[in-house]
Amino acid sequence: MQKTEKEFTCETIERLGVLSVKGCISTEVNLVSINGGEPKVDVRHWYINPEGGRSMRKGVVLSIDDAKALAQVLINSKL
Repeated sequence: MQKTEKEFTCETIERLGVLSVKGCISTEVNLVSINGGEPKVDVRHWYINPEGGRSMRKGVVLSIDDAKALAQVLINSKL
């Protein structure tokens, strides 16, 4: 049986902010829609090549509710 790969799309709805930039790697928080689904919060590294193009690296995608809960945990933490 042959596996077929599903098409993957990730549309950036809104760029919420940049957490850091180290060399050619940017860590960003964005609101995204994956495969046309409900908006989610995406925290991800992006590689920015010398020509200005961008490519996705590892990251975490959270529901809006989970992102709000994470924000509250961080606010209440002793960091």
